[in-house]
Amino acid sequence: MAKEIETKAPEEILLRSPDEKVESKPESKAKRDPFYNKEVNIKLNLRAISRVAIVVLLIMGVFMLGRLSTGSDFGLSGLVTADTSVDEPVVEEEKEAPKEEVKEEVKVEAPKDEPEPPKKEDTSDEETVTEYNNVKLTLEKAEFKWMETWGKMSELHVTLVNNEDGTIEPNSLMMSVKGYPDFEKEVMMPADFLSVRSKKGYSSVLPIKGGFAYSKADAGDLTAVQVSLRLLDVKGNAIATTTNAIDISG
Repeated sequence: MAKEIETKAPEEILLRSPDEKVESKPESKAKRDPFYNKEVNIKLNLRAISRVAIVVLLIMGVFMLGRLSTGSDFGLSGLVTADTSVDEPVVEEEKEAPKEEVKEEVKVEAPKDEPEPPKKEDTSDEETVTEYNNVKLTLEKAEFKWMETWGKMSELHVTLVNNEDGTIEPNSLMMSVKGYPDFEKEVMMPADFLSVRSKKGYSSVLPIKGGFAYSKADAGDLTAVQVSLRLLDVKGNAIATTTNAIDISG
């Protein structure tokens, strides 16, 4: 008895001619590159992130404090925005023409501390006399400084009156003190004393050139020391003389 044999047809039989190309399907990228199939785990360290944030905040704080110390306006927007200020056009100022310097004349004055040379009075309309009989010279007192054991006269109060019929022209005034023989000191005269017209007179305080030092041992009684004056003309002739006892005690 013959057995029945069942034959199963293949699910799909592809018959191609030898010249027909077999198209091969490309494999999927996932099968070809397994990297995309790997799992990636990202770990966040909050402590490290907080440290970085603190450092950034500190840097920003220092920057802002620097802006404050210079007085500049700042803002958070200024950190990221560009300067939008518009430069104003520069206007050139007109230059003024240079002014001419006016030179002032400078007058040079003579030093005040240097006295001018005494000027004699104009006596062109009056005769100058050379013989003297009516000239009065008076010594009133002396300015002095006492220094315990000795003193020094510095000035004399003198009056000069001309009763002659013409002008007198004194040239020098000499003083001497009793107790100091053969010793004279010059007394400086002002301009009024150098030319005195007839019937005129002058009083003045005259400085003693270099002063006159004295002591009780030489001058004696200092309450009445005899001081003599001689008024001389240019030729050395005596115009007038006087002697007075003055008090130069300390």
